[in-house]
Amino acid sequence: ARSINGTAVAPGLAMAKVHVVRAAPQVVPTWSLRESEIEGEFERLDRAVLAVTTTLEERRKTVARSAGEQEAEIFVVHRMILQDPSALARVRQRIKEERLNAEACVEHFVEKLEATVSDLDGESVRSYSADISEPWRIVLEALMTSERQALVSRGEQVILAAAELTPHVVTCLPRKRVLGVVTETGGRFSHGAVLARSFGFPCVVELPNLLSRLEQGMEVIVDGDVGSVQLNPDRDSIDHFLERLSRREARREALEVHGSLPALTPDGHRLEVNVNIESVRDLDEGSGLDIEHTDGVGLLRTEFLFMERRTAPTEEEQAEIYAAIAGTMGSQKPLIIRTLDVGGDKPLAYLPIAVQDNPSLGERGIRVGLNRPELLRTQIRAILRAS
Repeated sequence: ARSINGTAVAPGLAMAKVHVVRAAPQVVPTWSLRESEIEGEFERLDRAVLAVTTTLEERRKTVARSAGEQEAEIFVVHRMILQDPSALARVRQRIKEERLNAEACVEHFVEKLEATVSDLDGESVRSYSADISEPWRIVLEALMTSERQALVSRGEQVILAAAELTPHVVTCLPRKRVLGVVTETGGRFSHGAVLARSFGFPCVVELPNLLSRLEQGMEVIVDGDVGSVQLNPDRDSIDHFLERLSRREARREALEVHGSLPALTPDGHRLEVNVNIESVRDLDEGSGLDIEHTDGVGLLRTEFLFMERRTAPTEEEQAEIYAAIAGTMGSQKPLIIRTLDVGGDKPLAYLPIAVQDNPSLGERGIRVGLNRPELLRTQIRAILRAS
């Protein structure tokens, strides 16, 4: 079995098929194909092109009815661009020759297309660069959406792989679906690493050329104790993994016996044991957290209520969520809520923050709220209502 060594940022062992994800919404995932998967990738590409072609025709009809046929002509042009056989042939050729997934090959085609148009003479011609590439960008988005939907519908547990360790990667699937996380870059104290540890996901970062060595669906073993990843493990490696996993499980069961006991030092001093959570799901049965074994929530990270959305949650939505968590905790245990902490490695698509040389010392955390007081006031009102 091939093994890659990196940096361990969250302990544990996991074995499953790998799923390559986008490190951020604007990043296109890339993975290698087996020879036998090339025809299937052609079919994925064809289905996406057909779906977008159909969508463009529907949009043309809608715009024609509301604004007239002339305004709807752009959608006719977009369909013609997609139906150009030479364009489709170039994307298919790259899939076959490079053995790369359709998303990566479409992105490469779009970049080449835009570069070609940008090199042409005349400002008016160059201004149409976005129009010419737009239909293929829609195909790209359709491919990425269908891949994620297919993964979700299969319901299998996976190891997530990405170029960069971000909160988006760690939270892109329900927790019960994720067994581990591996990335090419990332730091031990990044927010993604903190989340991986709090979720109990074995996590290894700084794995050189990881994505170029992976194929979607490849079996891997993640060792978050020593910081290694095995690709396509052989029978001996799998047996060794299962033996170690069995020993860890036996230790976990032994420790569980002590979980409900008070946290007392040998000389009788009681210590508070609080937990960090991100949503009410963390308190659900099956989350791995038994609230009876804790003294309360020391930190509710509210930024995750704001992420993976097109707009900020309303005061009503926030109040309901905070009240639900407080209700689960009961009246005897404290709930400490941190106001929105975004910026740096936690961007929000609907809350633009200027690029900064050092995001950690720039506009982030409470500075974001103070610069946008209505956002902060709304959250504080919601917290007070839930109190």
